[in-house]
Amino acid sequence: MARAAVVVSDTTGALIRSFRPRSTYPQDYTPFLQALSRTPDGNLYFAMHENAQLFPPNLFNVFEPNRLHVYKLDTSLNVLCEHIVDGFADNAYYYLNRIKATDDGGFMLMGGRRNFDDPSGYFEAWARKFGPSDCTVGVEERQTAAGATLFPNPGREGFTLLLNGEALQGTLLLHDALGRACGSVPIRQGQARFDAQALATGVYVYHAQDMKGRTLATGWWVKE
Repeated sequence: MARAAVVVSDTTGALIRSFRPRSTYPQDYTPFLQALSRTPDGNLYFAMHENAQLFPPNLFNVFEPNRLHVYKLDTSLNVLCEHIVDGFADNAYYYLNRIKATDDGGFMLMGGRRNFDDPSGYFEAWARKFGPSDCTVGVEERQTAAGATLFPNPGREGFTLLLNGEALQGTLLLHDALGRACGSVPIRQGQARFDAQALATGVYVYHAQDMKGRTLATGWWVKE
């Protein structure tokens, strides 16, 4: 269910380039009314759900958190900076209707929010204003409830993942910012080492899973 921003020729209609971010979650989705908004400086804000749960059996029966991922793009669709609203961190699901660039260079997100700590299970109207400084070049690592440590971050030659207090076996996968697979290594006794010397500089997403494919940790690593 991934969506994209595309640049199309105004004379021939031919596709010139596209931006198709993919997270490590099973389903991504854009906001339902407006996913793209132009900034005062002529750039673009693009928003998407990660871990979207649209049909099980309907939106109002969502059963686990999600994330909202905002990208600032130039008109060639290069990523300038990013911001993540992490529902896993506050045990919430965010229903996003639209993103709107603001005059100060920031953006607003508008939609709904379900707090899983609230036994009523109701969605509430939700909107939040973000400033230009909230869009950062290197998105900070997100830690799951199980806890994980990633170092060095940023790094040049690679990184080590430690699942805090967990001697688990599994697989560590790495993708680039467009969702393309960059390799995988085994997790043994809660540890894994990823050699990234051959990778280009940039932002990467890591995804650690156990032997049954269940998520142990996910987050970001920046190669200098």
